[in-house]
Amino acid sequence: MVGLPGFEPGSIEPKTQSDSAKEGIDWLGFKKWLQNRVNAKYAEIICYYAEKYYYVLFEPGKASDVGKLPKAKQRNVMAALANLSKYLGVYGFWKRLVVEHGLHWQKTSNLEVFLSMLNTNMDAVRSWFREAVGKLPRNYAVALV
Repeated sequence: MVGLPGFEPGSIEPKTQSDSAKEGIDWLGFKKWLQNRVNAKYAEIICYYAEKYYYVLFEPGKASDVGKLPKAKQRNVMAALANLSKYLGVYGFWKRLVVEHGLHWQKTSNLEVFLSMLNTNMDAVRSWFREAVGKLPRNYAVALV
């Protein structure tokens, strides 16, 4: 690596192959690098998917694995790989991989979001709301109900 992680030219390809590549990645450094760029919760998600799907950067033939994922998961995996590739200095390679394998940044439609909300189990929220209303002074609780 030349200079600080994430600032290398993006045109090179990863040199190592398969599982041995995982040991060559400074995962702690990657987590710290991420935490300086995104919020903590999102950094956890990115790290999780980067550690799970890092192999796509080292075995481009397996990029189709990403395309087979559900939309939300695919979006998170692609974000993880994009961030990991920036950290490793191979972002240009990642961008070519996305184009060559026809990967797309999937968006969830408004209808899908609405249906997801309808299908969500709200029992825990209702229970919390009842408990919260019970603890509030009466004049505040009446405003919520």
